Amino acid sequence: MAIDAGIERKVADLVHTLADLDGVVAALACRGEQLLASDGPLIDYVELSEATHAARWALDKVAGSFELGAIFQTVVVGSQKKLVLLGVGSITVALLAPADLSVAEILRQAN
Repeated sequence: MAIDAGIERKVADLVHTLADLDGVVAALACRGEQLLASDGPLIDYVELSEATHAARWALDKVAGSFELGAIFQTVVVGSQKKLVLLGVGSITVALLAPADLSVAEILRQAN
C-alpha cells in the first residue's frame, strides 16, 4: 500500500530536520524495506533501510515473547556510533550519531 504524498513529504521534512541536528550523522525513514527519505553523507541508505526493517521485525518478535507491548524506540550502541530506531506506526525513523551522544539530547533539539 502506497503512502499518501502529503505524508511522504512530512516524513522527508522530518528526516531532513533530524539530520540537521547537532551530532546526527545521518537520518532515514523507511516503511518495511522501502526507503522513504534519507539525509546525510554518502552511505548505503538502502542497506541501512533493509537492516532497520530486519531489526524492527526481530525486536517485534522479542517484544511479543516478553509481552513488552509495541516497541517505540531501540538504541544499538557500538564503540563509535549508535543507531536509534524510532517506530511511528508502519514507519521507522533511524538516526546515526556518535556513541556518546544522548538520545534525549538529540531529540530535545528537535523541539
